[in-house]
Amino acid sequence: MNIALFVAFLVTSVGAVVLSAWTCGDTHWLENGASNIGIWRNCTAGTCEYIDSGDGGRTAAAFLILACFPLSSLAIMTMTNRKNERGWFPIFAAVSFSISAVFILIAVATYGGTYANSALSSQGYNLGYSYGLACGGLGLCLIGIVLGFASKGGQEQIG
Repeated sequence: MNIALFVAFLVTSVGAVVLSAWTCGDTHWLENGASNIGIWRNCTAGTCEYIDSGDGGRTAAAFLILACFPLSSLAIMTMTNRKNERGWFPIFAAVSFSISAVFILIAVATYGGTYANSALSSQGYNLGYSYGLACGGLGLCLIGIVLGFASKGGQEQIG
């Protein structure tokens, strides 16, 4: 695997896992200026309290957490796989990114659908930057899928 491909896999896998983990705990999934709501907490005027975000929030959290597992294993495999002796790594990467992309897509679709069907939009709430970051993690996974399937899986050794 050449150095450019190595760096691309490392950046996309680590970036996607960081975005997925961060957005899972962040409190800016919904914002209205005075307060913001996350999957786990509602914050108003600097004071946060834990909330039950219902089935949509729990589903989004579960799938974001599940997305971290294949991404984390991929990041570890990228850091330790310097030889790519049999050419299997790009396919492993594409499959890992695909699994995580499906999990993140389910999370953002579920949360977005729950928001669209709730009374929060009439109260002035809009989707916040945490929702956008989760979508960014999905974008990184899609880039990783393309990288995995487009790479030739060469026999080069890094370093």
